[in-house]
This record gives sequence, structure tokens and C-alpha cells, in this order.
Amino acid sequence: MESFAPLFSNFKGIFILILFFGGSIFIHELGHYLAAKWRKLKIERFSIGFGPRLFGWTNKDGVDFRISLLPLGGYVALPQLADMGRMEGATEESEEDADKEKLPPISFSDKFYVAVAGAVFNVLFALAMGLLLWKIGQPTSEGQETTTIGYVAPTMELDDEEKVPGPAHEAGLLPGDFILAIDGQDVGNFMEVQHGIVTGAGRDKNGNPKTTFKVKRNGDILEFDVFPKLITINTASGDRIRQIGIMPASHIVTTLFEGTPAVKAGLQLDDRIISINGKPTYSTLTLRDEMEKNGFEPIRLGIERNGKPMELQIEPMHAAERKTTIAISLSVEGTPITLHFLPKYEEPQKELPATDAPSTWLLYEMEGKLPDAHSFQPKIGDSLQQIASTNINNLEILKKSFEESADSETRILTLKSDSTLRNLKLPAEAELKIIPTPIRPILGLGTGGETLIHLDPITQVKQHIRTTLQVLSSLLNKNSDIGVQQLSGPIGIGRVFHKYANIDLRLVLVFAVLLNINLAILNLLPIPVLDGGHILFATIAKFRKNGLPINLIVRIQTAFVLLLFSMIIYVGVYDSLRWKGDNDEEHRIKVLRELYFRETIFTAPQEIPEATPAETEAK
Repeated sequence: MESFAPLFSNFKGIFILILFFGGSIFIHELGHYLAAKWRKLKIERFSIGFGPRLFGWTNKDGVDFRISLLPLGGYVALPQLADMGRMEGATEESEEDADKEKLPPISFSDKFYVAVAGAVFNVLFALAMGLLLWKIGQPTSEGQETTTIGYVAPTMELDDEEKVPGPAHEAGLLPGDFILAIDGQDVGNFMEVQHGIVTGAGRDKNGNPKTTFKVKRNGDILEFDVFPKLITINTASGDRIRQIGIMPASHIVTTLFEGTPAVKAGLQLDDRIISINGKPTYSTLTLRDEMEKNGFEPIRLGIERNGKPMELQIEPMHAAERKTTIAISLSVEGTPITLHFLPKYEEPQKELPATDAPSTWLLYEMEGKLPDAHSFQPKIGDSLQQIASTNINNLEILKKSFEESADSETRILTLKSDSTLRNLKLPAEAELKIIPTPIRPILGLGTGGETLIHLDPITQVKQHIRTTLQVLSSLLNKNSDIGVQQLSGPIGIGRVFHKYANIDLRLVLVFAVLLNINLAILNLLPIPVLDGGHILFATIAKFRKNGLPINLIVRIQTAFVLLLFSMIIYVGVYDSLRWKGDNDEEHRIKVLRELYFRETIFTAPQEIPEATPAETEAK
């Protein structure tokens, strides 16, 4: 349960969860309730949740308003709609069937209006929240609002840590390409680009994932077939999505660090970076690559300021961004393993630390996996305690202990994992590599910071409708890589609300608009147990005159109720696994932060230590 503790860690997150998630369900059922009152139908219950009643009250009209045990949705029980009563919570016979005979029959329009009202109210609720977002603005960034490619990764690392050419790079996409459409669907921002890649269902003749890009380059319209790779994004749930290795363009300077070359050269906030040494640039990653190729020489940075082109001469500052690390390579039963450790200094360092600086060594990366029969698996965050029974306090002791125990049976690596000491026998052929602190040129700037956009409610709703329909289409297409297990149920939705509540309430509103559009569309699908199923049964009854036999309807409803709850449980299991995987990833990132200096350490060119041949190889 420790992995799930953050959800319950603060009142604000829980309040937002109840207000918007519970509120969206309430609004949907309120639509059914008010439509039923308008059509003068008999109403028995208004329930938030399913199953046994927890608490509630009965109004003067005899309607039982209740909160029920299972928070998986809600229902309004209407005895004149036998199918609706069964589908939305009437699990017991009670007096419902007998009373139905005494109630007047209702028309097709009664059934239609009541069934569709829930979705209509969700759309109205979405429009109301969209109106608020239009006024206050929703958070975004320059990169999210463009479709221009900023960076194309030359390589991509697969799940088995094999490096392969980046799919976009291999296909010939270039920084500066303006993406017009993906698989024939127009795109308006980079979120839609990413969504189009992930939900794509294209395949080549060998069955491999394929995505067709339509781009504009130097005034020409070009098409490229890109072959995405499936990358695991959650180790616990096993979720895999299509990726091609591109990032959005980002030009606008939104961050400047005091005393750095960018500030000294006169760069200002909101300047637009367009070139380096005369070459067009679309990303700080391209800027970094070009500076490293330039060999620490001064650069010419082309910018636009208030629409006017300018050029700045900047001499990059040399910076130590990350700490010296170690890698211990060994083989266990023929399986190669490499453990990467980083030093966590006892005090924040203001300068490059000496090799004898006291530190704790934390495992931050592991290549390979110990055989399943092994007594334990090292985990990210485990600390290196001893080598050959010698306490490891700094790099010098570590090197000495490793070298002196080379031919000894006592050459044992001791790790502290979950407060327990664990031993790993190191074979004689095990190797220790020291990976020195890399020195890189930096300018001291950042691009693509947060901004606000003001989209009208209709545009917001249209975007979310498109997103929802794309996911549904991908889910139903056997050629896509999206499955039911990748959907989110109440657990996943609750986590998103809680997360956004602790980041920015405007993000809560954005997600609430999406959720309500989701609820509206999904409930109108012609599936029994959903509102669209009610409309389907009513339509069949209208054309058959006598309708379907009530026993057949009950059987169909019961079967689909079981299917629905089975799917909710199935999705809930994956939501829980995803929760654990996300927490593991957050822990990994927290450990990885220790790899970088809290304050970037600057050094003059003549003070850069020269790497030894061994260090160069390790790099």
C-alpha cells in the first residue's frame, strides 16, 4: 500500500477528486433525472455509485437519493424503462416488475430524451468549464503549440537496451519540417502529433508499425513513411507505445541564468533563437550538439528581437554538469551485468570534489538482469556499502578495495536494499570503470517555458471529441498497438485529478473537459448498459411495434452488466500496476537527480582536466 499513499496524502487533492470526478458523474445522472421529471416519468432512485446503499435521503416524491458502496458510476432507476432500471442498478426484483404493469406506457421520444440527456449535460458541463478556461487561459508551452520538428534523435534505445537508428532520422525527417498530417489526419499542435503516432494503426507488408507523415519543407509538400518502435513506458504494467524520436521546435528564450555567457552577450527574455554559426536551429538540443562540435570555440548566435534579426557573439562557458560515476561489470551464470553507481555527497558541493570526498554510492542504472534463481535483484536506489568487507566511503577506498580483492574469495559486493544488506559475489574477471565528470560548453539559457492560450469552448470541445474518437478507432482496429488494458478506469482517472490538483488547477479544468466529453461519447455508444443501448432498444421497439421480449432484454442487460464490471476490474488491475510503475519511475528520477550538481560548476578552459586513455574509453 506504500505505493498508493501519495493519493491520500493531502486534502486538496482528495477534494478536487471528489468535486470534479464525482461531479462529472453527478451531472450525467442529473441530466437523466431532470429529463425524466420533464417527461413526467416515475423515478425510484438517484444513486451515485452502485451496490448497497451507504446513506442518503428520500424526497417528498418518494425518490431515494443515495450514495452507494461501489464508486464506479451512477444511475437513475426508472421502472417505466425496465431495461434502464436493470442496466443502471435495479438488481433486485422488488416491486418494480409488478408496479410497471400499473404505470402508463411511455413513448419513443420519452425514452430518447431521457437516455440522451446524460450525455447532453456532460457536454454542457464541459462547455461551462471551457468557458472558464477561455477566460483564465490554459497552461501550455511553445513546443506544445507547434507542429514544427525541433530535433530528430539519431538513435533510439529499445527495451533490451539495444541502440537502433531513430525511426524519424532513418526515414529522412529533418528539424524544421512542418508537420501537416499524420496518416491522413490534419494536426494542429504537437500533442496531436504525438497522439497520432501513438494511436496509429498503419502496418507495412511485414506487419511492422508504420506511420505516414505529410510535411512542408522549404515550400515543398513531402510524404515520408516512418516505422515507429514500440517502447515500454511503464515497467509494471508493460504498456508499450509507438515512438519515432522527435521533439518539437522551441525558439523563444524563457529562462536566463545570471552571470552566464548568454546574459553577458546581451541575450534577453523573449528573444527568438534562429541560428548558430549561420545554421538554422530549432531546439536547444541542436544548439548543444553544434557547440560540442565547435570545440569550445566562440559562436555566432542568430536571434530575432521584436521582429528584427540580430547576431550575438558568445563565448560558451565550460561546465561540469554531472558527477564522476563508476560502473562495475560482471557475469553471473553467463549473463552479463553492469551496475552503475553515482556518488551522493554528504554536503552540497560548490566545486569539483576531490576523489576522497565522503559520499554514498547509489545504484542509478542496471544493464542486464540477474538470473531469476538469484537470491535478490538489485534495485535503483540501492546503496553500495562494502567491497570485500571494506566500508566504501569514497572513490579512492572503492578503487583500492576492488583492486586488492581481485584474486580473493572475499571479493563480495555488499548492497543495502530495503534496509537489508545483500551480498553479490564478484568474479575475478569483474571490471571497475571510472567515468569522469564531463565538461561541456553552455550558454546559460532555456527555451519553451510555460505560456497560456485562450481557446474558445467550442474549439476545446472539438479537440477533445477528436482525441476520444481517435482512441476509440485505435481500440477497435486490430492493427493498432492500443488495447483495453491501456484504458483508464476510476483509479487512473482519480490519479490524474489528484496529480493535476497538486500542480495547477487549470490543468484540472482541462482534464475535466476531456473527461466529460469522454463520458458523453462513450455513453452514447449503442451498447447495452450504456445510454446508447437504451436508444438502440427504444429504436428497435419503435420499428417492431411490440418491442423486444422483456426476458430477452433482461438477459442481454445482465450479460453486458457482467461484461462491463469485468472490464472495469480488468482495467483497474492495470491502473494499479501503472500506479506502481509510475512510482518506481519517480523514484528512479529522484535518484538520478543526484547525478547532477545542484549548482552547475563552471571552470575556465585551462582548468579542464585532461582525460586519461582509460577515461576516454569509458566516455
